[in-house]
Amino acid sequence: MSTNPFMVAVELHFPQLLQQVRELTRHNGDAPSSTIKFLVCVPQSLSLLTGMVTIADVATHVLVADATVGMYQTLDGRRVAIVGSSIVTKEGFDGVPARSVRIVMTDTFAHASIGPPDSYQCLLLHINRPFVGGVAVPEDMGEMDCATFRRYLAMIRAYPESAAVFSSLDVFVHDVFEPTTSASKKRPQHYLTPRRLRHVWTKCVDLLDDTGTLDTPLLAPTHVQHRHLQLAQAVESYLMEQVHDVVFAAVVFRCRKQDDAVRHTWRLLEHATPRDFNIAREFQCEQRQAIDLIANTHVECHSPLAMLMQLKRALTALNDAISRHLVRHRTNTPRDASIAQYLSTDDVLDQLLFVLVQVSKQCPAFPLAAIVTYIQEYHFVNSSVSALGFALANFQVALEWFTSHSDDDVPPPRPVVVEPVPPLAAVTTSLATAATCTTLRVMGSAPFAGQIIRDTVRNISCGPRWFAIVSDAGDVSTWGDASGGRLGVTLLTTTRLDVPTAIPQLQHVVQVSCGGWHVLACDLNGHVYSWGSNVNGQLGLECPNVSMVPTPTLVEDLVGTYISAVASGDGHSLALTSSGQVYSWGSNRFDQLGRDLQQGWTFQVGRVDHDWGGRNLRFERRCGTACSDMVDQVAPGAAMRIAAGSFHSAVITRDGALFMWGCGHSGQLGLGSFMDASVPTQVLQLAHDEVSVAHVGCGAKYSCVLLASGHALIAGQLVDHDRVVLSSTWFVKVPTPDDVDDAAFASHFVSISCGPAHCAFVNVRGNVLMWGTNAQGQILPQDGTVDVVHPPRWLASRVAHVTCGESHTMLAIVE
Repeated sequence: MSTNPFMVAVELHFPQLLQQVRELTRHNGDAPSSTIKFLVCVPQSLSLLTGMVTIADVATHVLVADATVGMYQTLDGRRVAIVGSSIVTKEGFDGVPARSVRIVMTDTFAHASIGPPDSYQCLLLHINRPFVGGVAVPEDMGEMDCATFRRYLAMIRAYPESAAVFSSLDVFVHDVFEPTTSASKKRPQHYLTPRRLRHVWTKCVDLLDDTGTLDTPLLAPTHVQHRHLQLAQAVESYLMEQVHDVVFAAVVFRCRKQDDAVRHTWRLLEHATPRDFNIAREFQCEQRQAIDLIANTHVECHSPLAMLMQLKRALTALNDAISRHLVRHRTNTPRDASIAQYLSTDDVLDQLLFVLVQVSKQCPAFPLAAIVTYIQEYHFVNSSVSALGFALANFQVALEWFTSHSDDDVPPPRPVVVEPVPPLAAVTTSLATAATCTTLRVMGSAPFAGQIIRDTVRNISCGPRWFAIVSDAGDVSTWGDASGGRLGVTLLTTTRLDVPTAIPQLQHVVQVSCGGWHVLACDLNGHVYSWGSNVNGQLGLECPNVSMVPTPTLVEDLVGTYISAVASGDGHSLALTSSGQVYSWGSNRFDQLGRDLQQGWTFQVGRVDHDWGGRNLRFERRCGTACSDMVDQVAPGAAMRIAAGSFHSAVITRDGALFMWGCGHSGQLGLGSFMDASVPTQVLQLAHDEVSVAHVGCGAKYSCVLLASGHALIAGQLVDHDRVVLSSTWFVKVPTPDDVDDAAFASHFVSISCGPAHCAFVNVRGNVLMWGTNAQGQILPQDGTVDVVHPPRWLASRVAHVTCGESHTMLAIVE
């Protein structure tokens, strides 16, 4: 039987509460009862002003998922939002500002009234105070961070009657480390056993209690226990900080065999993905803050409590990261809103197991067993029923999981390495270069479908309903939909150009890249020009309040840096320097800029601070190469090619490695998971020394790569509306039909292009393989019979270049 009066009321009135949940979910038109989950929030008993809790009080704390992701209704018609590890009151609650209460821990709840056919699921959320009334209390009465500890200690020592107690502690520590007589020359460990230190701590706390330290007639009786625990914690921290170095080193030495076993298991799991730990797709997200906090626990913390609080902060960061991830990817559709997305205790443990494996990569000698043992033995204040105790319990279970699994017990991660593939036989092609192409064919929706344009081109690009080409002389011409200034020319009487029109401001251009609503171009002088939409700062201009720039404008932040290539995403931009550095700007909603930014977008051009040196599976510098030059394995790595998808980015390095970052919600990063990546992350699936990436292309929810061997791979989701053509979190080979002449060279590809939902691959014979949506006729003539081209089809021949836009495809064909 619970001693918390609120929990007693929950158990007493649960049948009536369950009936109200049934009525509310039925009124909302939710899914069948077997899928309905609801939450009961239980405030800490110390936060309650009275022991009398009514059913109305409980109803205010029973939550059912609302129509908006992250929002919940109470049984009495109010609303709250769950944000990370906090619950914020919304409509129906009095008080400004809104009350934010902290989730201390979660637990499942079983009751006899929950059963077939009503298969409801109830989760308890223990919170640090009620939504209405009550008082604010600490999440854990034994918690005391370093700053609070030092202030509290100064207050205690200010009492004259406390001086003798702390003097005795100082003498004890002095005798341990600097013995003055032969009789006292004993090993420090003899004095520093848990039993001996607990005895010293208990005696000092009792003496301080007896002297009435911090007693006051104004102290509420309900908080006397709280004061006692803080007093006890201050003494523990004072004592353990002074002996920490010796004690913790001894514990590390004592736990070395157990830690060796843990590290062995970590090595077995170093290539494991969140799926290998049964982490649900919606909860797969990057956990950099939690990883950093855990990895630095034994470096930054110098007492058991400090370490325990660091581990608790890591779990809080883990929960907050998942909450941000859910908000970032929410769609607010009825289907999403019907699913209550919250972490159970098992979900937290699964996340923690995966995070600890990542910690081992950052800190290979991380002493997990020693840290857990140190806290268990030398944290004297009882935290077993608190948030700190919940944190410690998770790490204890994780430690047991890693130590109890042998080589045979640990399921091997699914294969992540593409085995070395021999390069296809070298061939010579009779195709002319792109500069001699004289026919451009446009496929897609009207009015540009079937358009044939004769011009000599060096480079082509295609955006949503508009096109750009670079002539052999370096001139840029555009045509198509002129909305948002995308064509780079001023139009007074029309919103569309049906034929290529030169942009007079641009000369000696070598490349043009069309994004969602903006365009980038770079010239022989290494300068970058941008025009079109600027709502996300994607033009990189010092005019953040200007939403559109209709004519090419020099990106002055890049002047002085020679830019050799540019790439445009849906709302972000990339630039590659001749020295192999990468710059980014624009939208950063999914961290596609690869920079440490707090805001969701920036117009300021900045360098992606990363070492572009690829690693093999042994985490050694790669010896492969994506170019003909030899790669210096000692010199810093350099980027060689860039690509931008709708919300993700890619780089190929000079040593043939592939780095991806940004949105990974559809598996488009090829990292074996659905996680986003805020920093460039190497695709270790392609890290074998004999596997070298030569080209990369990015679509909306997928990515394609071309290996130096000529093989094409694809990862992510190739989707046409609700139909999924391909779904893989790993790179898999693009299927190639055999209905083509000279089949031996059919799959030896030389270039690729990715639109939002369709892609094209050109082989050495100039045949083009196309795959994906045909909703606008961008692959085959749109006659209503073929909305999706699947599997891929060989369609055109003698193609030198291809570019895929949202609703069109443009081919450069050799005559």
